[in-house]
Parts: sequence; C-alpha cells; structure tokens
Amino acid sequence: MDDTLLKVFIAVTTIAVAVQAGILVALYVAVRKSTERMEALATEVKSKVLPTVETAQSIMEELRPKIEVMSTNFAESSDILRNDVFLGQKRRHPRNGGGVPQDEMFI
Repeated sequence: MDDTLLKVFIAVTTIAVAVQAGILVALYVAVRKSTERMEALATEVKSKVLPTVETAQSIMEELRPKIEVMSTNFAESSDILRNDVFLGQKRRHPRNGGGVPQDEMFI
C-alpha cells in the first residue's frame, strides 16, 4: 500500500512540475513578444515625436524675442493708459454727493 501511495505521489508531483514548466515557458514567450512590440512602438514614437519636438523648440527660439518685445510694449502701454485714465482724470463727486471737483476748488 505504501509503495502504491509513493508512486501516486511521484506521478502527481511530476505532472505538477511539468505544468509549471509549461506555464513558465508560455510566460517567457508572452513577455518576449510584448518586449518586441514595445521596442517597435518606442522606435516609431521616437521617429515621429522627435522631429515635432525639434520643430517646437525652433519655433519657441524664434518667437522668444518677439514675445519679450510684446510683453514690454504691453507693460509700457498699460502704464501709459493707467497714467492717462487714473492720474489725468478729474476727480468726480462721490456718489453720496459730498466733495468738490478739483478744478472747482479754487474758484
């Protein structure tokens, strides 16, 4: 009886090890195929993205001085506008009716 039980145990263990070996081989093949596909995809992305990035960088290098000039002009224009509108404007009567306009103070 013990000899039969030992033979069954050995047979079941052999089958389990063979199944595990088959699963490991299948995993290896799957990972290998995935790696090849990812390398091909990475190569394709590099070939398409790198020229786009280089173009964008050259555009930014070309536009940087123009943007700096525009921002300087905008700052100067806003200063001029602020001075003309807020400092050059006559003071009005407050909404509550009090106060005197600046030009009428010395009349």
